[in-house]
Amino acid sequence: MSLFERKIFCSKCNLDTNHEIIHTYKRSTSEFDDIQWFHEFHITECAGCETVAFIDHYGDEEMWEYNYDGEREYIYDTKVYPPKPIVEKEVFYARVEAIDFKFASESVKELYLQVVNAYNSGFLLLATIGLRTLIEKICIDINVKKGFKFDDNQVKIPDDDGTPRKKETIEGKINELWEKQYIIWDQARILQKIRKIANSAVHGAEEPTTQAFRSAINIVEQLVINVYELKNHKLLK
Repeated sequence: MSLFERKIFCSKCNLDTNHEIIHTYKRSTSEFDDIQWFHEFHITECAGCETVAFIDHYGDEEMWEYNYDGEREYIYDTKVYPPKPIVEKEVFYARVEAIDFKFASESVKELYLQVVNAYNSGFLLLATIGLRTLIEKICIDINVKKGFKFDDNQVKIPDDDGTPRKKETIEGKINELWEKQYIIWDQARILQKIRKIANSAVHGAEEPTTQAFRSAINIVEQLVINVYELKNHKLLK
């Protein structure tokens, strides 16, 4: 039997241990799909006490971040059953004061208020996922459908054949917002970070932070102003 790639929680040992894989079922995309992903399900046993566990292991091409060497490093969503006990802790959220946008579309205003209300009610995960949805809604309104991938030096990342191509992904759309000058580069990088956090949070791999959320919502608010409000400013009439 082979070992799972990293230590996971053992309910009997009550700590993270090596686990041997007894059986695996795997699903994945084909090489022709736009977004590559895999989903593995493992029946395992602890290499120490032999307690059986079930592992749900998922990854896709958008789940990555740069490491200390500046190289792309993929992250994965790994759940284990029985799960590790969650220690509840009290979290204080400084409220976000909603902006009364005058000229944004009704759907954007409604979704924005839902995001703010979710955050102010303490539902940080829901608010973070909603923020990603809000970005996509704004992109629909201004006909931003696809965009290139870039590295941190603003260089386009090519496909396997060496040719950069625009992708109909949220990553591509955020980069297109930058290329069309709705946001600056550093704002695009922060939105990419919140995109990855939202992706990971859905699968339980990473929890968003209040600092990351507040930075992101400030940028999205400025995006709404740039897209809908400025052109209707009274000084431009």
